[in-house]
Amino acid sequence: MHPSAGQCTRDARDTAGSNAEVCGTRGALLEGIRGDLNSDILLSIAEGLDLVLISDDEVLVQFGTRSYPSELLRDSDLTGILGRIIGRLLQGPAHLSELLSNLRGEDRSEARTLIDDLRQGGILTDDRYSPVEQYLRYTFSGESRLSDRSVSLLGTGPVGAQVAHSLLQHGLGRMTLLDDRNADSLWYTFLPLGPEPGGDAGRSAHVILRDRLLAAGYSNVESLDAQLDAAGVEMAVARSDFTVVTLEQPHLRLAHLVNRFCIRDRKPWMLATINGNFGLIGPLFLPTHTACYNDYRTLADAATPSPEMARKHRQHILRRNAGSFFPGLPSYAEIVAAHASLAIVHFLLRDTSFALGRVLMIDFDRMLIHVEDVLKLPRCPVCGTDKSAYRPPLATSVSAPPRD
Repeated sequence: MHPSAGQCTRDARDTAGSNAEVCGTRGALLEGIRGDLNSDILLSIAEGLDLVLISDDEVLVQFGTRSYPSELLRDSDLTGILGRIIGRLLQGPAHLSELLSNLRGEDRSEARTLIDDLRQGGILTDDRYSPVEQYLRYTFSGESRLSDRSVSLLGTGPVGAQVAHSLLQHGLGRMTLLDDRNADSLWYTFLPLGPEPGGDAGRSAHVILRDRLLAAGYSNVESLDAQLDAAGVEMAVARSDFTVVTLEQPHLRLAHLVNRFCIRDRKPWMLATINGNFGLIGPLFLPTHTACYNDYRTLADAATPSPEMARKHRQHILRRNAGSFFPGLPSYAEIVAAHASLAIVHFLLRDTSFALGRVLMIDFDRMLIHVEDVLKLPRCPVCGTDKSAYRPPLATSVSAPPRD
């Protein structure tokens, strides 16, 4: 009997180290990529994975020492097909026709099914995919691509520039940039590998960043001819699936504007900023499902030791608007940008994120990370009429038992 997809077993080892044998394929999970397996496709082992050929019928798959996927592939019918396919791919990429040519005619149908199964799990990949896309396929799901998603980025200083570049490296489909600050010597100082200011001096930071990203080969970047006012924010929110505000200092008026337009359009958005010696990633707001920015701001103000001094500072922030490009140490901007990019990628691929409804606070002085949940206010004047539908804990027909 020749091995079928249902006879290839896996010993899947989770990060806790337990073992469990599983039979069958993962086709039900990743049906979407079937149908494009043709003889001309160039197959390879996904970047980052270690495949260890134990025998002709057993292959160990490892990603690091404890991360998924880490599993043992076993051909229970001992035909040697698994070992011959993986053994050839360990030497380098190969076309499907080459992999099948070394097998008997009656084995080729089963081998094709096996190869398709391994592609769905991301273990084998089309060699045309970038390393980032290959990683996303075996870590998130079989078709984890961001090419059809779009993000509007408000704030193109040191934090925003690095978030924009990171998201494009992840394969984002379109990036829209908006900022009304002009580039100055400070902007260039914190720009990674950026030259000294020249002919670009005095131009809008988001236009310069757009040009640099286009020059780097990212053709899916645009900048809006607008300001960080109501009209500009409305345009930016409407342009994309997701909006992120990335500034080196808090900008209260901008955050409230984004909050209102995203609630109106039912679109998610996130904050990523630096506040003194704290890096703030989140909250990621999902209108009607999480608290809104007004809830977050009200709760933050309530915990202020001196309300009067806090009010004076807020008034100063409102007069200052976006402020300077100064993030503190260069590494502060890198840390905040990296966490923010990861939170956005998680949300765009999984519809959830570690920053959803909570804020990640990084204390740069002591390098401590705190996570604070942001709760909804029951009568928020901004989102109070747009809360998600809910059911009472007890049916309305339930009544108290009659008293004796």
